Amino acid sequence: QRHRPLYLVSTMSTPPSMQFTFNNRRMSSNSRRERSVVSAPNSISSSSNRSKVFSTDAKHDGFQDDFAPPLSWRDDAEVSLSDWTIEAKTDNETRTYHVHRAILGAGSRKCQYFTSLFQSLCLLEHEKKTSCIDFASTEELDELEILLDFSYSGKFIPGENAVMARYLAFYFQNMEFMNMVNQFISRDLTPKRAPWYLLEATKYSDDRLIQSATSLCAQELRQVSDKDLQTLPVDLFQCILQSTELQCGSRVLSLKVHTYISQRPSSPTQEEATSRLLYDLTKDDIMPELDGVAARGFL
Repeated sequence: QRHRPLYLVSTMSTPPSMQFTFNNRRMSSNSRRERSVVSAPNSISSSSNRSKVFSTDAKHDGFQDDFAPPLSWRDDAEVSLSDWTIEAKTDNETRTYHVHRAILGAGSRKCQYFTSLFQSLCLLEHEKKTSCIDFASTEELDELEILLDFSYSGKFIPGENAVMARYLAFYFQNMEFMNMVNQFISRDLTPKRAPWYLLEATKYSDDRLIQSATSLCAQELRQVSDKDLQTLPVDLFQCILQSTELQCGSRVLSLKVHTYISQRPSSPTQEEATSRLLYDLTKDDIMPELDGVAARGFL
């Protein structure tokens, strides 16, 4: 009986002659890889030479060499591929804005108001892809356009009413726009402008801005003109004078109060409010001393 070779009996072993062959193949494959590495610079230089023959500039394929302007809500709706509409209404006017969900809802200067709206597919607005929003005045529509411009381009051009812009930033939840408006207000909030900011902030119930404007008026009351103080109603004027941050001598304070009261319009309601104001502000802890002119006026 003939015996089988050992290398055929064991499935895990390899005959010496085959091992030698495999080793030669490995060596030859390694040497080929080494040769390919050495020849790589030649292939790179040849590809760069080919790039000179085939230009990558798209204008050679018939494309125009001009760039499209940045996307804007002011563009034609069909040209800009607008996919949402905002109808902004007041009692006397309606303005239509053709906007883009990717900008207002997912852009780098997005409004969280629109992000939530676009993600809530169950809302009725999605049927017509239109949002109808009511505004109190035409000035608010103007500020809305400033907000839209900022969301698209990032450029902030302060409008006539920064307090209104701050209100819209809060309403539409645009944090980046709010930061820009706050930076403008921090520069513009001066003693001369503080009464105006106090009055406007009261209209929009902006407690933080009310506090800041009241504090500035109280700290710099000497620099606030009597004409600007006249624009404030009695309750706001009284808040300034009763502020814990008030920095004004008693005699100067009495003159401020006298000037304010003497120039108020005369009516039963105003006279009653003025009488209460005078009683509260001439107490010893607030106004221990009176200027002569003010004292005669109070009589």
